[in-house]
Amino acid sequence: MKRILFLPVFFLSLCLFGQSAYDEVYLVDKTKKIGIVKSIDEFQIIFQEKDNQEKTTIRLSIIWKILYSNGYEEVFNNPLPEDLIPSENGSKEKSKGVSKQVDSSVKSKSTGSKTTFADSGLLERLADNQDWRSLVGVDFGGFFPIIFGPSSWISAKDGLALYYGFGAEVALSIDPIKYLGISISQGYMSHQSYLPASEESSSRERISLINSPTTIKLNLYPKKDIILTGGFQFSTISISQSNPEITGQSMSGYTFGLGKLIPVGANKNYLSLTANFNSLNTDSFLFKLDRDKFPDLDPLELEFNSLQTVDIKLKFHFGIIK
Repeated sequence: MKRILFLPVFFLSLCLFGQSAYDEVYLVDKTKKIGIVKSIDEFQIIFQEKDNQEKTTIRLSIIWKILYSNGYEEVFNNPLPEDLIPSENGSKEKSKGVSKQVDSSVKSKSTGSKTTFADSGLLERLADNQDWRSLVGVDFGGFFPIIFGPSSWISAKDGLALYYGFGAEVALSIDPIKYLGISISQGYMSHQSYLPASEESSSRERISLINSPTTIKLNLYPKKDIILTGGFQFSTISISQSNPEITGQSMSGYTFGLGKLIPVGANKNYLSLTANFNSLNTDSFLFKLDRDKFPDLDPLELEFNSLQTVDIKLKFHFGIIK
């Protein structure tokens, strides 16, 4: 009977003590760190190395995989190709202490006047480049534009009384490096107001301004969750109730903005909330109220050559290439 009990206990002991008591963290340069993963979130891990009581922070963007002490393996990135991994003589940068970042970045090594690509901080650039923004993504959302000039657009007495509007936008964004990106977007926005009621009809006819801006912008990221934008904007506008009809009037100008990025989930998706200023200019054109259609209303003839708006945009960024 003792032999029968001894065998299960023996094999159970082998299973328990055969596993490592420590986690193994492999970086993308195939460096291995042994210790305990204290916590993990969508951006980083808190790691305590074996025989070291201090904890360090390691970004997920430079981790290849983690082999946990229970045998479970979690993969985050692909390892670097062999020709991009520095030799054993290459020095590595290690930062110690609570809240210090472990980059495992390779310091540049110069041979004469030449510096190899693998030795020029490649790991650090990869980590900084894609901290939590995707390399390529699609943005889509809505915005609320407000016209504030010239006065002929917004005057209720001798203008078109066009103030508030609504719009939508879709964009393709590329962020190749940490602090800089580029985006190309196509938008649609509409402003509306109403003419006074005529003697023949109590209903009020609507004036509509349709604006279709195409924007090319540079995006700067002074902090990982702050965005500064600036670029060029090209647009065609159409205004109803004019004779002759105004359709496809070309305008061009500039735009700049400031916004906040809010991460959503763990797949490098985020929300962006931005405030933008837009200024468009064109050759002068006339708006003339259609007298044949509105004979009882006072004549209205306006000249336009510019359009200034501000808007608040809320967009969702979906990462295509992580």
